Amino acid sequence: MDELISALYLQQDISQIIDMVQELARKVAGTFVESTRGLRRELVIVLDYIHQHYGQELSVELLASTVFLSPDYLSRIFKKAMGKSLYQYIRQFRMEKASELLRNTTKKVIDIGTETGYPNYSYFCQSFREYFGTSPDRYRQEAAHA
Repeated sequence: MDELISALYLQQDISQIIDMVQELARKVAGTFVESTRGLRRELVIVLDYIHQHYGQELSVELLASTVFLSPDYLSRIFKKAMGKSLYQYIRQFRMEKASELLRNTTKKVIDIGTETGYPNYSYFCQSFREYFGTSPDRYRQEAAHA
């Protein structure tokens, strides 16, 4: 996936960029659909909690308290099982939800930011730009013309 992201920055043709972003989105979405078989029960509970409450403030401490584990221990077992930190997973999930809302609704960008756990508009736009390489408004425009 890192190679795809690197290649994305080198593209100059907008249609290729859109194709690459869509491919990346499919890969990322696939990570959310992965089976939870083989995961510890605590991790399944944490994942479900994130998926249900992604629009609210989430912290390692809060998630650890829902499964009666220490924050450090939850962080370690989550990273080992999922291949990314809790914060990386939460950010990825939120960004994919924001992307979906931008493509499929006419909600205001500020409302999408708030709905996906970013009550600060400028921080949402900055995070979105870092994740997708474009602003939320431009992303929506490009998705509409794809």
